[in-house]
Amino acid sequence: MEVTALLLSRLQFAFTISFHIIFPSFSIGLAAWLTILEALYQATGRPAYRLVFEFWLKIFGVAFGMGVVSDIVMAFQFGTNWEVFARMVGPRPSRLRTDRTRAGRANARTEECRRNSPQGKMP
Repeated sequence: MEVTALLLSRLQFAFTISFHIIFPSFSIGLAAWLTILEALYQATGRPAYRLVFEFWLKIFGVAFGMGVVSDIVMAFQFGTNWEVFARMVGPRPSRLRTDRTRAGRANARTEECRRNSPQGKMP
């Protein structure tokens, strides 16, 4: 098998999406668990529920932050590795993702201008 830029970009994205999907899934489930713990604390007043809530809240914060960071990387990969795809679906997913995708496309356009320029520099 020949190692090409296309293969490497696909492997990179496969790693990123595999890493990323863990965190939103975990965050969604943990948000439900935190809601239940807070409701139990409010209903019963037992401090044990509050302690467990505060413990899991810290883990939720870390998982949520890791999901955001890996999502930013993933959005830039859409913009740089799949520029045509990003152009077609860029306006649809969300406003924040659209802005990040546009930034990635701007980077791809800069590289394209550099490649097509006779001197290899920006015009």
